[in-house]
Amino acid sequence: GLGLFTDNYGFIHNGNPERKLFQKDFHNIILSGGSTVEGADSTSSNEATIAANLEKNLRKIDKKVNVINAGKSGYNSFDEFLILYNLLGQYSFQEVIFLNGANDFLSLTYSSKKKWNYYDEIINYNDQFSYLFTKQHQLRTVYYAQRIRGKFINFIEKYFTEDKPLSYEPGEPSFNIFQPEYDTYDSNPPSLETVENYISNIKLKISLCVNFNLKCKFYLQPFLASKDPLHSVEQETLNKIPFKDFKSNQIEWFKIVASELKKIPENNNVRFYDIKDMFRNESKLVYYDFGHYNDFGNKLIADKIYETFNEK
Repeated sequence: GLGLFTDNYGFIHNGNPERKLFQKDFHNIILSGGSTVEGADSTSSNEATIAANLEKNLRKIDKKVNVINAGKSGYNSFDEFLILYNLLGQYSFQEVIFLNGANDFLSLTYSSKKKWNYYDEIINYNDQFSYLFTKQHQLRTVYYAQRIRGKFINFIEKYFTEDKPLSYEPGEPSFNIFQPEYDTYDSNPPSLETVENYISNIKLKISLCVNFNLKCKFYLQPFLASKDPLHSVEQETLNKIPFKDFKSNQIEWFKIVASELKKIPENNNVRFYDIKDMFRNESKLVYYDFGHYNDFGNKLIADKIYETFNEK
């Protein structure tokens, strides 16, 4: 689409670029993850992200809820630990939702060496926080101009063109920058060793949640290989993925992770939710590409997360 826009805090906003956040009388929820949380290039507008849909659902019950989109393309579980620690030093919030798994799967399964400390391989590490909370993005005029343009185009299409369903054409999968010194198209077969770093990073985040008295919910995200049946576009996309044994490796890696997460005790601050298979029996198109959800997928995930808020 035309792209997503940030507010003055540096977050992808939920439809209002002038919103105020972190008010003391609000329940402030951080939504953390990679490009699927951010919305990347697969979400049509700010109002269609997972965060925006979840906030809309929660505000049906409580108007004073903010869901803050802290997703960033390429982030894995270790990046999320760093960003959470960074946010704790700047803002007051009460709850964190983590939706992840896919980036860690790629990084740990298709790796030329065992990974533990990510510092030396993070691309432009010194600049990775530059967009976050250090610059005020003055995009209000651009945002509103694009909204007016979008409404005009929608009007033209509705009244002067045939009503055709939205169609997707499978394209070449878009992956993060490939670094041959760290990444490979061959695979390390999924095992306890290949999930060890991910589980350890989850435990790091739990330590912050407990010691800073934050409510934290961890969601193991849905992934392409777990969807059944696949839409024809999704199947064609899967066929183009260059990584060796991608489908079987993805299924097995997430299976091992789910088993290991069950071994971590829950408490009043920490809850785990396995939603990796939530798209089973969903025949409609959900994936925009090899791993990013379209608007429909975003809404389904937001609705699923919302359901868990009512669980005891």
